[in-house]
Amino acid sequence: MIAIRPEEMRSLAAPRAALCVSIYMPLHGSRRDSQQDVIRLKNLINAADEMLAARGMRRPEIDALLEEARALEGNGLFWRFTGKKGLALLIEPKTLRWIRSQVAFEESVAVETRYHLAPLVQAFCEPERR
Repeated sequence: MIAIRPEEMRSLAAPRAALCVSIYMPLHGSRRDSQQDVIRLKNLINAADEMLAARGMRRPEIDALLEEARALEGNGLFWRFTGKKGLALLIEPKTLRWIRSQVAFEESVAVETRYHLAPLVQAFCEPERR
């Protein structure tokens, strides 16, 4: 199970003034496979980039929105083995939240005026697997 305080979840569920991005992906359990996770994240961020452009966002705004998420791709400390099975990135202007989970999320990207939280809610409801 993951730990998010109820007030934080309510805050995440609120509508946003601008488009925001929700990215979910499974993580591999070994250091050796972590490079695959980096590539997977890069592909998901690229998909978000395309979705933002299709929604009419301009290139400088897209680059600013995804800048911190793209920085994770080359952050070796971020990818060190954590024993977690899932990663969620919640991105809005000037804010990147990341959550690691014992539940392996299915790969997905959503671009809306609110975060796509169904995978997080499901992770709350599933017993922790070891």
